[in-house]
Amino acid sequence: MHILTLAFVILDSGSEHFHAKNCEVGADLIERSMLYVSRDEESRSRRAKCFRVLCLCHMALGHLDRAQEFITEAEKVLIFLPVAF
Repeated sequence: MHILTLAFVILDSGSEHFHAKNCEVGADLIERSMLYVSRDEESRSRRAKCFRVLCLCHMALGHLDRAQEFITEAEKVLIFLPVAF
């Protein structure tokens, strides 16, 4: 199985758990999917979205310090996104 396809399958499964209010499993799967997402320019917005969803999962679980870590990481990734006007 192609690595990017594997990342999408794991991410989709994590998203389904998140929407089903099973945030602990959702967060775990989303974090695991990020292991397969490259850190190049094309993947920055995807990584930022994953970080924001992870923040929501951890907020729902009451892990506020962990949620703040993911918000900080999302902001770092977004800083380097080129702005097109």
